[in-house]
Amino acid sequence: MGESTASGNPTGPPVPPAEGPHADEFDPNAGKGTENDPMAQDLRIVPPQQEQAAIKNGAHYTVKGTISGDCEGTLRIDVLEDLKEPPAPGSAPPGPLAATTLSKPGAYSVAVPKGKTIMLSAVCDSNKDG
Repeated sequence: MGESTASGNPTGPPVPPAEGPHADEFDPNAGKGTENDPMAQDLRIVPPQQEQAAIKNGAHYTVKGTISGDCEGTLRIDVLEDLKEPPAPGSAPPGPLAATTLSKPGAYSVAVPKGKTIMLSAVCDSNKDG
């Protein structure tokens, strides 16, 4: 085994992925947001854990920014909690902590519960199915 940093990250040069039959099974459209993308889901399936009004009634901070790019549908900004560890095998990750929707790319503002380490994700609903 190789060396690792104090936080457990490996040191040294990156190791290329192993070649094998799994490469033939890779779907080149996965994660690209196309209508036939196996990763695509209806945004209504994964609702935010809390609505913006409820978050604003408690201790929170506000994240602001600008989304740029092309989107023919609505945009949803998801606030995802950095869980530090992946979910247990067979269990699904929790839905986003919070979310806000934009009718087009541009400025956004979203309330986030205090005390959380977060990541943001912007999703374009290009097929306009919610």
